Amino acid sequence: MGTLIWSIWNNQRNKSKIKLDVSISFTAQGSYVSDTNYLTIRAVQVGQSGRDTVTSVGLEIRNAKKALQQIPRPGDISTPLPAPLSAAEVATLYFPLADIAQQCVNNKIDPNDLFPFATTVRGYVKGKMPKGPIEMIQDEINRIIGKGNSN
Repeated sequence: MGTLIWSIWNNQRNKSKIKLDVSISFTAQGSYVSDTNYLTIRAVQVGQSGRDTVTSVGLEIRNAKKALQQIPRPGDISTPLPAPLSAAEVATLYFPLADIAQQCVNNKIDPNDLFPFATTVRGYVKGKMPKGPIEMIQDEINRIIGKGNSN
């Protein structure tokens, strides 16, 4: 019985598992700091072993069959997709915050309805959107529509 339990536990531990982290970032080179903010989605392979390949990353809209998605271009700072990931490897995609806010304005999307997702060769991963990035998207929306600070 102990061998069976250990075998099941070990199999589960060794499976590939992707976790999504969301943050805000900017680029800097030397003393130059870009004024472009990015919503950064990191797909991290947190399984003990195994491999998976991230094929797409984006933002989905809750209760809708739509997604805001970006395809990395050559020379882009994002990780090229598809991105094969082994244990502890990361694929990072950068979405210009102003572009996301503009899409929200154009399509009447509430930033609270956005959440990150990734598709892999093994399936679909849904992440959580932290409060900070939601507030920054809303601030950018307010700037676009000429409204004062939301706080």
